[in-house]
Amino acid sequence: MHLRSATLLKRRTLLLLTLNFLLAGCGPVVLPLPTRKPPQPYYDVARLNPDTFLMGAPNLNASGRYLAFGTTPDAGVGPTDLAVADLDERKLIHQVYTGGVAATAISPDGEDVVVDNGFWQLSIFETGRITPTDVITGSAPAWSPDGQSLAYASAPQQEDEEWRIRVNLLDLASGRERTVFERKTSRVYVGALAWSPDGRLLAFNLNYPSLEPLDVDSLT
Repeated sequence: MHLRSATLLKRRTLLLLTLNFLLAGCGPVVLPLPTRKPPQPYYDVARLNPDTFLMGAPNLNASGRYLAFGTTPDAGVGPTDLAVADLDERKLIHQVYTGGVAATAISPDGEDVVVDNGFWQLSIFETGRITPTDVITGSAPAWSPDGQSLAYASAPQQEDEEWRIRVNLLDLASGRERTVFERKTSRVYVGALAWSPDGRLLAFNLNYPSLEPLDVDSLT
């Protein structure tokens, strides 16, 4: 018994010395721990459309019941069709050719869906209808948490010999738009808009050249 205890003590001491050496000379150390087998996917959406070749740009609504995504039956091209799946019923409820699907955004209640075709065009559809209710020149759509407004980045526009990029809010009920951010340059692009859960804040990614640093005091 004493011999076994001494052997275990030596092994622990050696392990501690090894860890101290690694931590002192090699930076962070990650030790492998026993892991469980990863869970199986909830549902393979590709089963809903066996003829699809490629899928992308997924976006879930607030409840997680409806999934918007891009799909195509052709090899060698990106997604060309907008599709919406009802994950509870496990069936496709919407599919329409849009020419491109760079991003999708489905409203919190799942009743409306927006597709960004990657060429500064946003098409808004009522879920299940193949004719858009509105077409906007812009990109990076994001629904407000209450589903009443759609935030998006407008395409660069020239006004008074100056190029401007904007982030706009579209009120779905009235159709009115208002600008919440503006930048005087054609070399800045806005993307990845995201709302806070209470709808009071809007975050987005602003890409601008290193030779033109962002001046926060000049933003409107």
